[in-house]
Amino acid sequence: MEKLIKHFESIGFKGEHLDTILESFILVEFKKNDFVVEEGKVAKYIGFVESGMFQYYVMLDGAEKTTYISIENTFLASVLSFVRQQPSQENIRALTDGKLQSDQPVKSPKLVAEVPGFKDFYIALLEHTVCGIDASRHDLIVLSGEER
Repeated sequence: MEKLIKHFESIGFKGEHLDTILESFILVEFKKNDFVVEEGKVAKYIGFVESGMFQYYVMLDGAEKTTYISIENTFLASVLSFVRQQPSQENIRALTDGKLQSDQPVKSPKLVAEVPGFKDFYIALLEHTVCGIDASRHDLIVLSGEER
């Protein structure tokens, strides 16, 4: 939890507001090859990676195609599935043993409504994710497999 605390403190949360945020997160541990999100199932978490490395991938013609990697001190989510609470189109699995400090879908709206500044944090997190998706999409269109 210390890394999560430091992260939120570094962006200006403190005191009662920080406590409210931290109360909505739970520690979830994963062993190597455990799924955080499975294609066809609804994502349960948006999580802060305390430790470990997590692979986002899709199956295409019987082969895994890695689309992204989340590492320590970053956030992890199957955004479309989490936000809309619909089945995921991707898999996310632990490449190593790892730990996530995870928020649940029912908690995020509460934090947005009750904690000043959390809405801005949440929007910035989603914007960062969308920009990453856009950059990946560009690379898929423009670059060859070797260049990617």
